[in-house]
Amino acid sequence: MIAENILKKLSLTVVGSVLIALGTSGAAQGMSLLGSSKGQIGTIDTITGNFTRIATSRAFTDIALSDDNQLFGITFNQLFKVDTTTGLTTLIGNLGVSNMNALGFSTANVLYGTGGVGFYSINTSTGAASLVSEISGFTSSGDIVFDPVGNRFLATSNSSLSDDLFSIALDGTAQAIGSIGFKNVYGLFFENGTLFGYTIDRKQIVIDMTTGKGTFNKMVAGTLDQIWGSASLPSTGPLSAPSSEPSPEPSPEPSPEPSPEPSSEPSPELSPEPSSEPSPEPSPEPSSEPSPEPSPEPSPDLSPSPLPDPSPSSPDVSTAVPEPGSILGLLTLGIFGASSTRKRKNKTNPENKNLN
Repeated sequence: MIAENILKKLSLTVVGSVLIALGTSGAAQGMSLLGSSKGQIGTIDTITGNFTRIATSRAFTDIALSDDNQLFGITFNQLFKVDTTTGLTTLIGNLGVSNMNALGFSTANVLYGTGGVGFYSINTSTGAASLVSEISGFTSSGDIVFDPVGNRFLATSNSSLSDDLFSIALDGTAQAIGSIGFKNVYGLFFENGTLFGYTIDRKQIVIDMTTGKGTFNKMVAGTLDQIWGSASLPSTGPLSAPSSEPSPEPSPEPSPEPSPEPSSEPSPELSPEPSSEPSPEPSPEPSSEPSPEPSPEPSPDLSPSPLPDPSPSSPDVSTAVPEPGSILGLLTLGIFGASSTRKRKNKTNPENKNLN
């Protein structure tokens, strides 16, 4: 097995094949492709794991399917076009690199590949590969698949204990997602929103795009070949973004926070303050103090002539009022004036207390 594994990494001396995977409903909801080591092309049922051979082609380190259903395959240094009906291949051109082992289309029908630490764009007319970036901590294991929701590629990378899942943006920016838990994961494709992975020894696994963790699903039946690669329609991706965490966050946060804060805080503060403080202050001051002032104030300020005006029913008051020029009259005016002054001070003091 080790010797056969090296073939995927170093040389191609055996016949290869591609494996076409149809949707589980029977319709090609997400046509995906796998490459094997011994010249078989077939369909796979991801529910049962059954493989049915349909054609034969040469060996490829990986294959990729465009959105218009054109199949391409690569060796370490060349790009080919593949007829999935007959298995015939047509050489397009040299890649210009010597270690390409992973291939995939974006939804813009641009072909990309990885080899070693490099992430490349590939011209499908000439086969020439152009370096986009070199990825730190990444060593291409054997496949990439496009995620149209995240507008990125997911790729497998070699590590000492197991392969790792990486996220690679179209500009070459990349980051490790997590350990898959399986080594030699050479096939990746989406079907019905699920990311499937295939190991060299025909294990079908389901991979969590958020953590990178792979879970064994079943063994592929119907072939004893090693699996060397896979591909899928670039528009066939996850049903939703793996960033389903940020979407529930915005909805619960805004709704609970604004509703309790404005309803609970302003209502208890505003309603008691205006009703209790302003109402008692204006009501006692104008009602109690102004009422005694008007009755005594006019008596000292008026001339002596209005004093005898009271109605005839009070003869005692008219006879008690002295003449304006008499000494008793002057004393009476002085007494009334002093009484008026005391009442004005009593009105001023309450006002100053309220201000202080």
